[in-house]
Amino acid sequence: MVLRVLSGLSLLTAACALASCLGDDPQSRTSLPDDAGAAATDAGADASPGTADGAAPDGSPAADAGVDAPPGPKLAFATSGQYTGILAGGNGGLAAGDKACGDEALRAGRQGSFKALLSTSAVTGIKRIGPGPWALADGSPVAARDALTTSVVVINRDASGGLVDGVAWTGCDTSGEAAADTCTNWSDPNASLGQVGDIGGAGATWLSSGTRPCSDMRRIYCFED
Repeated sequence: MVLRVLSGLSLLTAACALASCLGDDPQSRTSLPDDAGAAATDAGADASPGTADGAAPDGSPAADAGVDAPPGPKLAFATSGQYTGILAGGNGGLAAGDKACGDEALRAGRQGSFKALLSTSAVTGIKRIGPGPWALADGSPVAARDALTTSVVVINRDASGGLVDGVAWTGCDTSGEAAADTCTNWSDPNASLGQVGDIGGAGATWLSSGTRPCSDMRRIYCFED
């Protein structure tokens, strides 16, 4: 009996010693497999703030996100239709000229607002149009407003890009100011003369090249606002 107790104590002592040794041994401690540790590291890197798709590391949007291309030049053209000195009929005037421009642009599939380059006793044609710049329907550049009287200006295409020629009502002199002859502000069928410009003419003659009877049928220069 005593021997059995002593034998049991010896076994218990040995087991405790073995457990103590294992507890102090670093190799016996639980650790993650190498692959698992690498995955955890990668997961931590992916979770770093400010690196979401489409954003810079500092959290700002990507450089090209939301950046619009600058607008292209606006459309300028000479009407394919021809009009008397009271323009589109009715009471005539600048509104009739603007309507003629808008109608032709619309038929060519062009949206937007258009103004006729026409001077009256109250306003000059160049000052009533926007700043531009403009181009013809085929992409040929025209000019910005400030250069219309100093640049080589050729407006010899209609809103669809077809070639046109002849002359256009302008009411302008060669400096772009109002001339004396405007068919009484484009509204009097009994007026005698209106100033015209030569389509495709050299220098400032595109604006002012002479006068024509107000009963004549002539084109109009149109500029997109």
